[in-house]
Amino acid sequence: PLGFTTVVTADGDLRAGASTIDAVADGSVTAGSEEYGISLVGTDRAFADDEAPTSSGLTVASRSSWKNSSSVTVTYEASISNGTAGGSYQQIITYTSIGNF
Repeated sequence: PLGFTTVVTADGDLRAGASTIDAVADGSVTAGSEEYGISLVGTDRAFADDEAPTSSGLTVASRSSWKNSSSVTVTYEASISNGTAGGSYQQIITYTSIGNF
């Protein structure tokens, strides 16, 4: 079958020096809680809750058969708490799409 898989890979935690923001663990980035993740919209999305990119890779979209067009929108979400250290938080994200032939 013809199709594709798209994976997002992070180079580590969302960080500012030694400070980090926790990856979402409960499926939803909640205002006032220190956490971050991504959400997806589209018919070929791989999950419906909020999840965080990992260094081992996270599938964000896939399709097992050919389609002339496909789209998945990725939204980045982050929330801080009163205890979150200030700073410019960074993370390198890489998207890789592979055709399934």
